[in-house]
Amino acid sequence: MLSECSPNQLVRILRTGFDAKFALVCDVPIQNKRGLVSFGEDDAVFEMFEDADTISVLAYGGELVWELDQEGPFEPPIREIFSKTGCFFVTNGGAYLSLQRAHAQRKNPALLNIEKGCVEPYRELTQGVAIFGSWKLFLEEPERPIESRTKITEFCVKAGG
Repeated sequence: MLSECSPNQLVRILRTGFDAKFALVCDVPIQNKRGLVSFGEDDAVFEMFEDADTISVLAYGGELVWELDQEGPFEPPIREIFSKTGCFFVTNGGAYLSLQRAHAQRKNPALLNIEKGCVEPYRELTQGVAIFGSWKLFLEEPERPIESRTKITEFCVKAGG
């Protein structure tokens, strides 16, 4: 069940009517709710679930590895990709992924704290930050060689639009 999964654990929802794509489990600031971060072609979306005890998931073991594309879109704060959903922010205080809340009528951003596996309210990270607009997420298992790691998703911001 989703309620039994750990933050930063990779899952797929096993429920009719849900897309069975990969998602990351995350803690949320509201008690008795669980969150999932899923990835689209050009965004990262966060959704909260009140019924986590009733949602069956396929839960994966292994370590998640974020690989930042050092040659992809990159910039210091407050330029073209600063406000784009899905960008990876690296600061001396941690690493964050910018998110859009699912089913929001208007832009309603949040941040995924990569280290803690929790969603935090959006705040502008403007000091001592590097923003990466392209990355890949892999699942590594101790008994598999790194060449055989599983690519979960990849992202590249669509700048200029």
